[in-house]
Amino acid sequence: MSMTSKEFEVEFKGIFIRKKDDDTLRIIYPPFEAIISLKDFLAFLEKNVGSKEVEVEDNKIIVKGGQKDPKDYIYYYFDTAFRRSLVNMITGRQTLYIDESLEIPLIGSHYFGLIDRGTNLIQVRPITGCNMKCIYCSVSEGPGKDRLVDYVIDYEFLIKEYEKIVEFKGRHAIEAHIDGQGEPMMYPWIVDLVQELKDVKGTEIISIQTNGYRLTEKMISDLESAGLSRVNLSVDSLRDDKIKLINGVPVSSNFIKKIIEAIVNSNIRLLVAPLWIPGINDDDIIEIIEYVLSLKPKSEWPIFGIQKYIPYAMGRKPKVKVMTFHKFYAALRRLEKKYGVKLVLSPKDFGIHKRKSLPKVFNLHEKVWVRTVLPGRLPNEVIGVARNRLVEITEFLGDLNTKVRVEILRNKDNIYVARAL
Repeated sequence: MSMTSKEFEVEFKGIFIRKKDDDTLRIIYPPFEAIISLKDFLAFLEKNVGSKEVEVEDNKIIVKGGQKDPKDYIYYYFDTAFRRSLVNMITGRQTLYIDESLEIPLIGSHYFGLIDRGTNLIQVRPITGCNMKCIYCSVSEGPGKDRLVDYVIDYEFLIKEYEKIVEFKGRHAIEAHIDGQGEPMMYPWIVDLVQELKDVKGTEIISIQTNGYRLTEKMISDLESAGLSRVNLSVDSLRDDKIKLINGVPVSSNFIKKIIEAIVNSNIRLLVAPLWIPGINDDDIIEIIEYVLSLKPKSEWPIFGIQKYIPYAMGRKPKVKVMTFHKFYAALRRLEKKYGVKLVLSPKDFGIHKRKSLPKVFNLHEKVWVRTVLPGRLPNEVIGVARNRLVEITEFLGDLNTKVRVEILRNKDNIYVARAL
């Protein structure tokens, strides 16, 4: 910031300020944007710094004639606006910013927050929304209105709650696995999140599930420095036409290979995790195995995690004949023998073992009053809170910020789904 005769310049790093039109400003922090009223912003400045004469230049706000430095006021105003009126520019959906001020837990939903499945691995879900629209997606993610809203979690809040679970489980041999309903690399503070997870005593491994399309060589270097242990990379094909067919976006196979090679050449370990769709990418699975093996990646864990396509009720379903588990594992064993590489995996291959679970707070079919706090991702769905847990409530026709009586339909892994009564 510099000042010349009552002219103040406020600059932003990583944030872009644009005039959308004569009445509104765009605050852009990829992949998010917030639209704010220029009239309201100028009124705020006039009240607090004594000027409403403003020029907007890229990532800079110039305030002329003010009586005092507007920097802190502008930061406060933009921060508040950013949290309250976010839109994900990739999915096109309203995005709800969740931080500690909302006074809600981060355990109980499979959409966001933290998931404990009774092992030493804790799932960390900082964001929803995806930059791809895969034909097999189990949660129908991707750009568009297949889901109603997105969520993004303040990383300091996420870390605070994560550390409580680590303390409960025992501060040793914990893996933080960053995943979610969508693409975790869309999270704008992903490097900060990895660094903060690494700093939690007891966290020994940090892994991330990603399609890789938002990775760059610089990002890989930054994640390496932050302490990322392993990338679980979803690669379903190395052919341009198949990538577009399966993932719904045109991405060059050369780009994917470049990312794979950058990971292999770093200290981050690589696990390539294609999803096998019978009749669509059978030959591609072979090509992926041969290409990755040719790079001679080093890893103390398996380097492949081939997944079986399973149709889900709420997911997209390509018209294919689904392999039986018997046929799938028989095929993997044949490939293991041919290529001399481990493909049939178990949790112990990754050091995952049983660890005490957080206690369940609801019984199946229990009827309980729940306070509704957030809109859900599906029609007639809301997120509620009770007994310091999130509850996903279906068949809801009321208003937010009210209490509703529900019946608990799911309580496995401290993920709670209920229907409104």
